[in-house]
Amino acid sequence: MRTPLLLMHGFIDRSVPVSQSRNMAHALKAANATNARYVELPLADEALRREQDRLSVFSEMERFLSQYLD
Repeated sequence: MRTPLLLMHGFIDRSVPVSQSRNMAHALKAANATNARYVELPLADEALRREQDRLSVFSEMERFLSQYLD
């Protein structure tokens, strides 16, 4: 895999089980996808209702994008 990937998932997401993202993260790691990052937000739901979760998402996105964009 050559394209960088940021995968984030809220632990209490009721729409999509967190296990799906965990499985994807494990598969990426097994495939030696060194430019993939998985972040699990322990108190986040599918709507990111908590402000702290939204701030965490923005922070992770900023870090990820600054790593791969000029």
